[in-house]
Amino acid sequence: MYKVLLADDEPYALVVLRKIIVWEEHGFCIVGTAEDGVSALKMAHDLKPDVVFTDIRMPRTNGLELITELHKLNEKMLIVCVSGYNEFTYVQQGLRLGVSDYLLKPVKRDDLIRLLNKMSHQLDQEHNNSHYINALFSLLSGQNMQSIQSSMSLLGIREQHAYVAFITHILSEHRNIPLFTVISEEGLFSHVCFRTGSMQETFLLFSDTDHENAAKWIAQQDWPEKDRTGYCCFSSIKEPFSARFSQSEIAARTNCLRQDSQPLPYHPQRQPKQENQLLRRFSTALNTINQKELHLVFRDLIIYSQTLMLDEIASLYNNLVLTVKSAHKDFENALDYQNYAQLGQQYTSIPDIFTSMEKILTANEQNSSVPNASTISLILRAIDTQYTSEIEFTTLAKQFHITPNYLSILIKKETGITFTELIIKKRMDAACRLLRETTLPIQNIVEQIGYSEYSYFNRLFKKRMEMTPNQYRKQFQSVKEQASQ
Repeated sequence: MYKVLLADDEPYALVVLRKIIVWEEHGFCIVGTAEDGVSALKMAHDLKPDVVFTDIRMPRTNGLELITELHKLNEKMLIVCVSGYNEFTYVQQGLRLGVSDYLLKPVKRDDLIRLLNKMSHQLDQEHNNSHYINALFSLLSGQNMQSIQSSMSLLGIREQHAYVAFITHILSEHRNIPLFTVISEEGLFSHVCFRTGSMQETFLLFSDTDHENAAKWIAQQDWPEKDRTGYCCFSSIKEPFSARFSQSEIAARTNCLRQDSQPLPYHPQRQPKQENQLLRRFSTALNTINQKELHLVFRDLIIYSQTLMLDEIASLYNNLVLTVKSAHKDFENALDYQNYAQLGQQYTSIPDIFTSMEKILTANEQNSSVPNASTISLILRAIDTQYTSEIEFTTLAKQFHITPNYLSILIKKETGITFTELIIKKRMDAACRLLRETTLPIQNIVEQIGYSEYSYFNRLFKKRMEMTPNQYRKQFQSVKEQASQ
């Protein structure tokens, strides 16, 4: 039986999904239900489900945020979005995040069964490949030669191969690449292909010829992702496989940011003397609040980093973050330490990494470590004018040239509540005013304050005011009538 977790903030929807079919008849069992994203994530961590069905819009952590966190927990987990017809934009975002499929509410029995059959086949296939995957991971992480040799034997890899290469490419869009393909022969080469992430594919290549043929082999492949491909060659199976695999991935992610047209070999270029000089200049400019020098330092950092591998860039970036945190207490939470994978996912080019940091450090007037009061006032004013629309937190952060993380800190510090709580408060306050002062139908009020679903608004209003919108309006009508008598 494959384990299933259901997440939806509507209890009735959970009951329907549980009862619509006999899950066990289709090879699945429901191990838990959750009514918000935070609870769902905790249950996923504890119960380790194979499949998660999640509503796309929920309180606390919404469905899109939950999908991101679930993939961090287990990238092989199958995730299904459950949504209404008017939420397809969110479903598209979910598909880009790597969800397996989606179901429209109200969920139909035949659609659910068809989807379960599809997922059951996919899970069965991955299960059948598990012994190869286990052998591969033993090969990648093993330091014991006996363990490596037994893994190679299981995979069908001959020990006499003199040259080895890992070749990794980052896919531009989600594709159904195989989880694992057993050893295959191609001319002078033998290779194993395996998926190392929903958007990443890696080849372990073996050859009796020299290293240069790894690049030739890549050139022969019909890949649209050659400009996002990296490789690492080594001369002996006695070298640590895990480190070499990581280096191929680093080269691939570096190539994504460099936007070169050819596959990129892993080749460290770090120059400690030049790097230390740049860090000293950065620290001095930061401490003396010298914006002109700070801009020049960031220009030189970009030039220096253009030839570095992404792990080297991550190390440099984290040294800069450490310098900022030590010099400016108010920026302590504005910048986060990042590993090479996080940098590769967050930015589209190497200059973006450093220009983004520069914007954070120079966003406030005179580069003060104290947030500019006028900037905070402008942010709150922007929220006041946009809260009735689909205001995007990340868009707001870009508007003021600060990171979403730092924007969150500023809003919480100024208002005492989070961005989401602030939007809800403003919408509920507006709803109360319209219920008291107008005779507008409640559905019109719901749309006017920025919600598309009455049921969702009704739940939020009742939780906040401890009565329904109708009861609230009647209460004030009664007070007015008594006052007029």
